[in-house]
Amino acid sequence: MLAESATNLNIPDGALALTYDDGPGGNTLDIAKFLAEMEVRATFFLIGRLIERQPKAVEELINLGHGVGNHTFSHPRMTGIVSDQGKLVSEVVATDRLIAKQIGGGPFFLRPPYGEWSPQVAQALNGSGDAAKYIGPILWDIDERDWQIGQQWRGWKKWTRKRCQNAYLAQIKKRKKGVVLLHSCCGLAEESAETLRLNRHRFELTRWLVPRLKKEGFVFRRLHELL
Repeated sequence: MLAESATNLNIPDGALALTYDDGPGGNTLDIAKFLAEMEVRATFFLIGRLIERQPKAVEELINLGHGVGNHTFSHPRMTGIVSDQGKLVSEVVATDRLIAKQIGGGPFFLRPPYGEWSPQVAQALNGSGDAAKYIGPILWDIDERDWQIGQQWRGWKKWTRKRCQNAYLAQIKKRKKGVVLLHSCCGLAEESAETLRLNRHRFELTRWLVPRLKKEGFVFRRLHELL
């Protein structure tokens, strides 16, 4: 059953759950393969509409040892469509039908786009058997806006990969544990040459960050290991 507020996870000191939203896209499997080579396992929250473009991605992620979660079909603000229960439920169920077979017996995790959630959303989804089997909402503890790399941030200097990766490392070392929000893709935007270039920063961020976290002694867990 889905909870009215963020799901509590049992995260010991020194443990991190790397989570990647908005795939599958051009970088998703590159990130997943690199992590596997580093003997790190993560959880990828996937968008149904993008799974339809890369239907084999779910199986490949699972074969690499990663977890897969539901990030809705078209990435809406769920609190904005709660009045249309049919649409709300279909956002979860449509993606569930694309991933459930590969996940098998579960557990099934749901992350709402933008982290937006309410008791009303939980109540509406729990009225559907296919949606009520999900655990969530799965939110996060650490977010340094990797999706804004290459952009201006609040009128400040450009949010470069260097600034971003240093911010992630500093925040993780400060908190000492938690669920880390990252992104493997651009979401529903078409992957133009410029988008692919910016997205590549996310792959390079992971390549820079993970070895340093391992050197600091952090261990990595998939979400189902933290229930």
